[in-house]
Amino acid sequence: MNKHKNNKSLISLLRSSIEILFHKPLIFYPYVISIFIQLFVLEILYFAPRYPLSLFFAPLIRQFWGEMFLHFPFNLLLLPVLFQYVKTPIYIISSSYLIGIAIIIIAAINEDQTISFKSAAKKVLPRYIHLIFITSISYSLFYGFSQLYGLVIKRAFIIHSETGIFYLIKRIVLDGTPFFSLLISVFVSTLLVFMMPLLLLEKKNLFAAFWTNLKKVIKSFWFVLGIVLLPTLLYLPVLLLSSNLSSFGNGVAPEIRMSLTIANILIIVIIDAIVYTAITLYYLFDQEN
Repeated sequence: MNKHKNNKSLISLLRSSIEILFHKPLIFYPYVISIFIQLFVLEILYFAPRYPLSLFFAPLIRQFWGEMFLHFPFNLLLLPVLFQYVKTPIYIISSSYLIGIAIIIIAAINEDQTISFKSAAKKVLPRYIHLIFITSISYSLFYGFSQLYGLVIKRAFIIHSETGIFYLIKRIVLDGTPFFSLLISVFVSTLLVFMMPLLLLEKKNLFAAFWTNLKKVIKSFWFVLGIVLLPTLLYLPVLLLSSNLSSFGNGVAPEIRMSLTIANILIIVIIDAIVYTAITLYYLFDQEN
């Protein structure tokens, strides 16, 4: 990799990140493992109503959802719901570690060093608790902002206008909920986007990393926001499809919902790969300059 390559253009930086992922597949290996882990968990949940997994899962499903969700096709309707419950712990426990490995690999390639997946994993391991902590903070911030937006939704529900500007505001708030949720996610990710490189590459403690991260984000907020936002737009087709399917209720084939859950996993991992590759490159170039 050309260490002194200048990537002041947002588009050129993202393009370079995608090219590096293709030409240096070792960077993408951690993300492939992340996909495998999530699909493996999804498969476990798929077989949850069947023996021997049913010994553990069946009583829980009966208690919270009812007997019918242990049988086809209702078990497939429940599958995305169950996966939502485990998705966050998976990301905090495994994906944060794997993203850290990818960052170490990128830094080594930038320095023209030879590195293996195993050695990168060893380098990340001492900072694993830090990664879990910052990822947990990220989810907590997302939850907090989502709760604030929930107050806006409650206020929109009490608008009784059927026409005019207030009705338009009500429809934007209610119908746009999935998209506002996506924007909240982008904003939170932007606020903490340099934390992982700072924790792993400079080995700063959490407080020092947070302060340096904040200064870097403020210094180039719109550029950094673009790094996070543009790849995230890849998620819009999945979001639009999910929103349209929900309007049909249970009239949609369960297999389609399950396929959408798989697509959701793949797209989010690809977005993470592009964003964290671009952010790491931007961070390294900034340090060199």
